[in-house]
Amino acid sequence: MTFVRSRLRIAALAATAALAFPLGAAVHWTDGASAAGQLGPSAAAASSAISSADATRRSRARVPNTLGIREAAIKQRLYETYAGDCNTGEQLYKPLPDPSAQTFSKKGFTVSYPQYSIGYGACGEMSAYVPYRLSGKAKDSRGKLQRGYYILRNGEPYCLPDGNCGFMCVAAKGRVVRILGGVTGDFGYIGVRRGKAMRAITLGSGAGQVKRLTFAKKSMTAKPDIFDKHWKRVSRAEYAEDFSGAEC
Repeated sequence: MTFVRSRLRIAALAATAALAFPLGAAVHWTDGASAAGQLGPSAAAASSAISSADATRRSRARVPNTLGIREAAIKQRLYETYAGDCNTGEQLYKPLPDPSAQTFSKKGFTVSYPQYSIGYGACGEMSAYVPYRLSGKAKDSRGKLQRGYYILRNGEPYCLPDGNCGFMCVAAKGRVVRILGGVTGDFGYIGVRRGKAMRAITLGSGAGQVKRLTFAKKSMTAKPDIFDKHWKRVSRAEYAEDFSGAEC
């Protein structure tokens, strides 16, 4: 049945979106330089390992992967930077490998990947600049995780016997919002909400784009205005009756 396949896709999409960056990634910072070159070979190697681990912790603290937003933002910017070439279209649906370097500035960060790790060999080292307005910062993730559940009821084809035609789950942590759902296919959005608007990165079958969403209600788990009155907010228990595998 369409809904069974869609629930499986949404579950996989949620799992992929929530992947955090590995702890072993090398990170370069604009606000400091390594002193490893002034030490002996063994001491330099040890210092480099400590510096890398410390820089990675600082990186995750500065731009956390809350609900998968950091990884989604990097994938989108790689896709846009290379116009979908160099395998960046396929990479939208795969976990990212370890970056070779990350450089942070006041308004965003640049992330780089070694040759062959993402794209074709001819593409060489690949990098992209990610603005904080897209990825968010640590302060945007503060707060408890909340979820809102919605069911589409309008008698369209592909509905279940009880009249439920689609599902949507809205998760919010601080200002970071992720929306996953499905009707005849899956859809998804993730972004940092500012008031009643959000620059949303598209997920699922339409991944790689950025779309402006607006919200009529202040609630962080409110549905975007693009979803009409036929989308009804329901309790988690009612949602789970048909869509238990479609969490966000």
